[in-house]
Amino acid sequence: MFRLPFAAGSVFSASMLDTLLYQAFVKDYLITFVRLLLGVDQAPGSGFLTSVSFSCHYELVSVCL
Repeated sequence: MFRLPFAAGSVFSASMLDTLLYQAFVKDYLITFVRLLLGVDQAPGSGFLTSVSFSCHYELVSVCL
């Protein structure tokens, strides 16, 4: 039903931008909300992103989880 670019979120619609601009004009909190969604800002107490690497040191294990 959906094409791969649409499902991956790489499709942009001009009408979506128009709607977002109008909503940002009417609702003053929307700019902060969008910035939080995009990862530009961080809300107090929201945590943080991190990455942890693991390595296997066993010779008998063929797959490392």
